[in-house]
Amino acid sequence: MIDLTVPMPPSERNLYRGGRTGPRRSELYRLWLEVAGVVLRRQRPGPIWGDVEVEYVFGPRRGKAELWQQDRPISVLLVRHRLIENRRRIVRATLAWGEGAGCRVKVRPAMG
Repeated sequence: MIDLTVPMPPSERNLYRGGRTGPRRSELYRLWLEVAGVVLRRQRPGPIWGDVEVEYVFGPRRGKAELWQQDRPISVLLVRHRLIENRRRIVRATLAWGEGAGCRVKVRPAMG
């Protein structure tokens, strides 16, 4: 099982900005990916291949943030650092608001 704590990601609404050739990652998103990547590497998690279940517990709710928009940047981070194969391998995801700073992420092999 992988058990991580990473900084709170930007909302899905703030991930991309329009460009001449189509959407591009926003500066906020690029910065978050770098910082979260450093935090993730310090925790030295090992990969889990195959289907996985992911549990996300996000820090205190910010303004009008919608829970269902919070998980995408973290799943992209997990793939980018080769902790999971790709986002399609997530067969079950649980999302919740919690206490404390950042986001706690637990990844385990899917049962069944």
